[in-house]
Amino acid sequence: MSKVYKLNDVISISNDFDDKFAPLINIKNNEKLIIYKEKLYLDTNNKIFQPLTRWWNNYNRNDTIDFIKQEMTTYLDFMVFVKEAYKHSNKNSERYYYLYDIYNKHVELTRKYSIGLKSLQVTYKHDKEIVKDVKSICEKLNKVATINQY
Repeated sequence: MSKVYKLNDVISISNDFDDKFAPLINIKNNEKLIIYKEKLYLDTNNKIFQPLTRWWNNYNRNDTIDFIKQEMTTYLDFMVFVKEAYKHSNKNSERYYYLYDIYNKHVELTRKYSIGLKSLQVTYKHDKEIVKDVKSICEKLNKVATINQY
């Protein structure tokens, strides 16, 4: 029995992931992220006061990386779902082309997210556990980007 889903729901989830991970596309070395309302944001606080504001607001690297790991797992599951839905759609349907576009958009985004995550590796280069976790996430993203066969 196949899963029933609405294309609008898939598009909505796709857009939610776009919003959630958008800062990963623009993050630079030595910039930090914060989590607010289940989304990532660049920490744009003044560099002088950043440690204090991060402490005050309880923003820390471990929570951020744990959030990214958890959400990336969900994201990669979503990509598998879209790929399978695409493969099993009627090739003459509008759904087929929407799913194809959504999947390919996210394959490209995985490459961009991986680049951003590598900036986090530079930012936290002295924290071996964070570097290891980020590297693991990047490997999973790169694997998806290279297994782009239908």
